[in-house]
Amino acid sequence: MIPKVTQEGPNIMEQYWCSSCGRGLMSRRQHDGASGWSFCPGCGEEIEWDKAQQVKWEPMDCDTCGRPMIRELDGHMISTGSYVGTTTCRSCMAEWCGFTNCLGCERGSYPDCKWQYLKRRYVPEGAEAAMACYFSYLDGLRKSGSTNMLGAVPYLQQVFPSLAEEEKANAVLLAWIEQKRKGR
Repeated sequence: MIPKVTQEGPNIMEQYWCSSCGRGLMSRRQHDGASGWSFCPGCGEEIEWDKAQQVKWEPMDCDTCGRPMIRELDGHMISTGSYVGTTTCRSCMAEWCGFTNCLGCERGSYPDCKWQYLKRRYVPEGAEAAMACYFSYLDGLRKSGSTNMLGAVPYLQQVFPSLAEEEKANAVLLAWIEQKRKGR
């Protein structure tokens, strides 16, 4: 069995997986020692460590703004702080997440989206922009049918840390309900 190799970024240690059963294996550094595994502890197949293919990294710029994300330095590929595991940099991804309703997003898979933390950190400029962001989220939540909208406060608090206080989340929900009542 030839192990699969994954790596979230060029500066991050690679992970090894059994290509037969999917079980996580020890890192290459661990298996090089005398106590290394010769067989998968999940399925028992012999591990052919020397045939594992490492992830090959290439220089990469953001597809939106052109900011460098992965660069070569002294023969090694390094990730700048802008790389978040996609072709879009951290800043552009945060803006995308800030203005996109998670329930209708094509980039992540809500509720298990790996970029949800970016939405939590993004703060639109001005109160009007923030309310528009909250209302957009509530519109998507309503369309999804995930909850009765009177029970939407915990959803708001989960996605928007600025609404952690129940009073603030309730105020946003009531403003959204009022807007719907007026037919806007």
